[in-house]
Amino acid sequence: MIYLNCSSGISGDMFAGALIALGADAGKITKALRGVAKLQVAKTVRGGVEAVNFQSVFDPASREYVDLVKTIQGMRLKPQTEKTALKILRILAEAESEAHKVPLRKVRLHEAADCVVDAAAAALAIEDLGLWDVAFVSSAVSCGYIAPATMHILRRYGIPVKFISDKELVTPTGAAILAALVTEYRQMDCGKYAMGAGSMELPWPNVLGVCLVSEKYVIESNIDDCTPEHISHMMYSLMGAGALDVHVLPCMMKKGRFGFLVRVLTEKPKEHARLMMDETGTLGVRVTQLADRIEAQRQVGKVNVNIAGQQHLIRFKRGPRGCKPEFDDVSSASIKHGMTYRQVRRLTECALKRKMA
Repeated sequence: MIYLNCSSGISGDMFAGALIALGADAGKITKALRGVAKLQVAKTVRGGVEAVNFQSVFDPASREYVDLVKTIQGMRLKPQTEKTALKILRILAEAESEAHKVPLRKVRLHEAADCVVDAAAAALAIEDLGLWDVAFVSSAVSCGYIAPATMHILRRYGIPVKFISDKELVTPTGAAILAALVTEYRQMDCGKYAMGAGSMELPWPNVLGVCLVSEKYVIESNIDDCTPEHISHMMYSLMGAGALDVHVLPCMMKKGRFGFLVRVLTEKPKEHARLMMDETGTLGVRVTQLADRIEAQRQVGKVNVNIAGQQHLIRFKRGPRGCKPEFDDVSSASIKHGMTYRQVRRLTECALKRKMA
């Protein structure tokens, strides 16, 4: 999931800059738009916050909507990329049509003609990041002055706003991007954002924050026709396939049958549900999306441990309640040297105490 923090509004160049900050290849975008617009992409600072500034110089031969459509079609973009860019442009053109009471085919984009560049850059960035199948979610959108076309988009697509300024924080292109991509609006507590810079200097950091969030699910199934060994094999298969956690509870099922409740924490619900069904033959898997998961802050590190005269790097996790050696590293070292798990863990804990002293 991509989460947009629109606490300082949104514009087309802020969105493109934020996706480039997230990792989209600016060189590929520049190359694709060569001959259409001159782009400048550079790191900058807004209110003490580092961000990517995306700027374009675009002087179209025509500002008619029908001609701007041909401009995008002439870029020879991939089908999905072209479709997305055209969708953003059409949403804006429909808003201008409504605002100025003219037919769509006669809409002329004046100040918003560079929507072509921003829409294409946004679609190219999404393509480069491989986000076509990822949901876009946004916070409520901070705004001030709202242009007529922007107001039409906000109303038509039910985009929630909050007024914090008298400046134009939401451009028509920015609103069109939200309308084209975002499927849900809610507040989220996310981690590190990639930032796209706005053009205005404001009392706060004028940036659009974009964060790639991995949504988590719990999948579960009741299984009554597998042996404990079979269930154990499935657990290892799920963990090997990237499940975050797997646990099994004994349970009594209908008609007095004993079985197992298998519960999996995952970021890949479809893949892991299919694996459960293939491994056990269960006829169904329940899927529940987690609204949130509260995690303790922790760091992963390595400590050098002398075991039987040899140096081993043992991973450990450090949290608010101390350090814990990684089980797999301790176990493999104990097997290699013919020692007990407790002996190697004790040596590792001593090395950790020296490292933390």
